[in-house]
Amino acid sequence: MRKTLLIILLIIPGLFADQFDIPHISVTGTSTIEVIPNQMLWHLSVETRGMDLESVAKDHLEKVSGVITFLKTNKIKKDSIQTSRMQFRENWVYKNNTRLKEGYFTSTTVTFSLENLDLYSEIWFGLSRLKDVSVNYVSFNHTQRIKYQNEARKKALIAAKNKANEMAEVMDVIVGEPLIIKDDTYETEPARGGLMSNTVSVRGLSESSGESLAPGTITIQMRVSVVFRLISTSK
Repeated sequence: MRKTLLIILLIIPGLFADQFDIPHISVTGTSTIEVIPNQMLWHLSVETRGMDLESVAKDHLEKVSGVITFLKTNKIKKDSIQTSRMQFRENWVYKNNTRLKEGYFTSTTVTFSLENLDLYSEIWFGLSRLKDVSVNYVSFNHTQRIKYQNEARKKALIAAKNKANEMAEVMDVIVGEPLIIKDDTYETEPARGGLMSNTVSVRGLSESSGESLAPGTITIQMRVSVVFRLISTSK
């Protein structure tokens, strides 16, 4: 797998300065690794409307069960399928500036992960055939994200240390032991890409339309802040 690495270094004057009475230097290091995703996280919605609540609830359970059965049949791992945000309520609509009740509405969110991206088209068109099922969005991720995060964190620490040494050399001092090491990384969601907002938008597509998936790359970035002791070289 090819990946590119970008090292970004920032100096933070005065970071943690009030915590020490000894000479010190504060730096940050940022390491960014770009990797080709090998996992897709799908987010579906299943909706049902009708006039009788009991019938709506029953039909809805059958639709959700149908989605789960379809996913299992198409080699989606059982433990990666999750249902959430189940709800039913009165279905209110506006007609001629008047709020009217039109039966009931039920919905369920279904999420699952797809690690074999070659199955993308098969899953895509299969879902488009299921009644009242929509794909809200898909996120691209990597199954070894933690491994790359650890790798990027180490490189960020090395970058911070190298920068501190370069600055200290100019000032004719030596970098000593680290006094503070802090992970400043902010958690981010996997890269999101829109698929289809509703089933109608894909029904007109041809299943032999050729390549239709371009996952690109996802960025895994780690940032650290480090405070080093400074040692004078003067005698």
